[in-house]
Amino acid sequence: MEIVVEVLKRNRQEGARLLLMEYRDRLFKVAFRICGNASMAEDLVLGTLIRAVDKIDSFDGKGGFFQWLYAILMNFYKMELRRKGANALDFQSEVPEVPDESPDAAETLSIAEDSALLRMAIARLPVPFRAVIVFRYFEDMSVPEIAKVIGISEGTVKSRLNRAKYAIRRILQGTIASNSTSQLIKQEN
Repeated sequence: MEIVVEVLKRNRQEGARLLLMEYRDRLFKVAFRICGNASMAEDLVLGTLIRAVDKIDSFDGKGGFFQWLYAILMNFYKMELRRKGANALDFQSEVPEVPDESPDAAETLSIAEDSALLRMAIARLPVPFRAVIVFRYFEDMSVPEIAKVIGISEGTVKSRLNRAKYAIRRILQGTIASNSTSQLIKQEN
């Protein structure tokens, strides 16, 4: 069993400090990718960490501890959506900077634009599709792990992944086509 779990079961205060240090940033990245809002992501992470401390005795060790945290995070997110209503989502266009690892500035700009387009396309997906994409491709979770965290069947996860990828392709094709048309219009003027 993980050290964090052992410490939490022995000493809640010390365990909470360790839990915060170990998992806050990683949970925030997932929460932000799913909800698209930094403030809401912070709230989700805080709620997840508090619930994990309160319910540590219910962690049975089956599956990973981080999977358990994901499941708590997703439950908080679902509750928040129900509370606010699915139409109340505010997707911000915050795009983290892409580090310049290449000496070629044009290539770096192209990668950043592609990355921003992909994040925009993912943000436009319905929540169930966005969640499976984030868990699979940003958190490198397997289909069975995703199914367990979200509480759906593996077949449903696979279906949502395929439908999400198709939707992303269509969104990107539409964006690229409209950008190309805009460029042609600018060139003609």
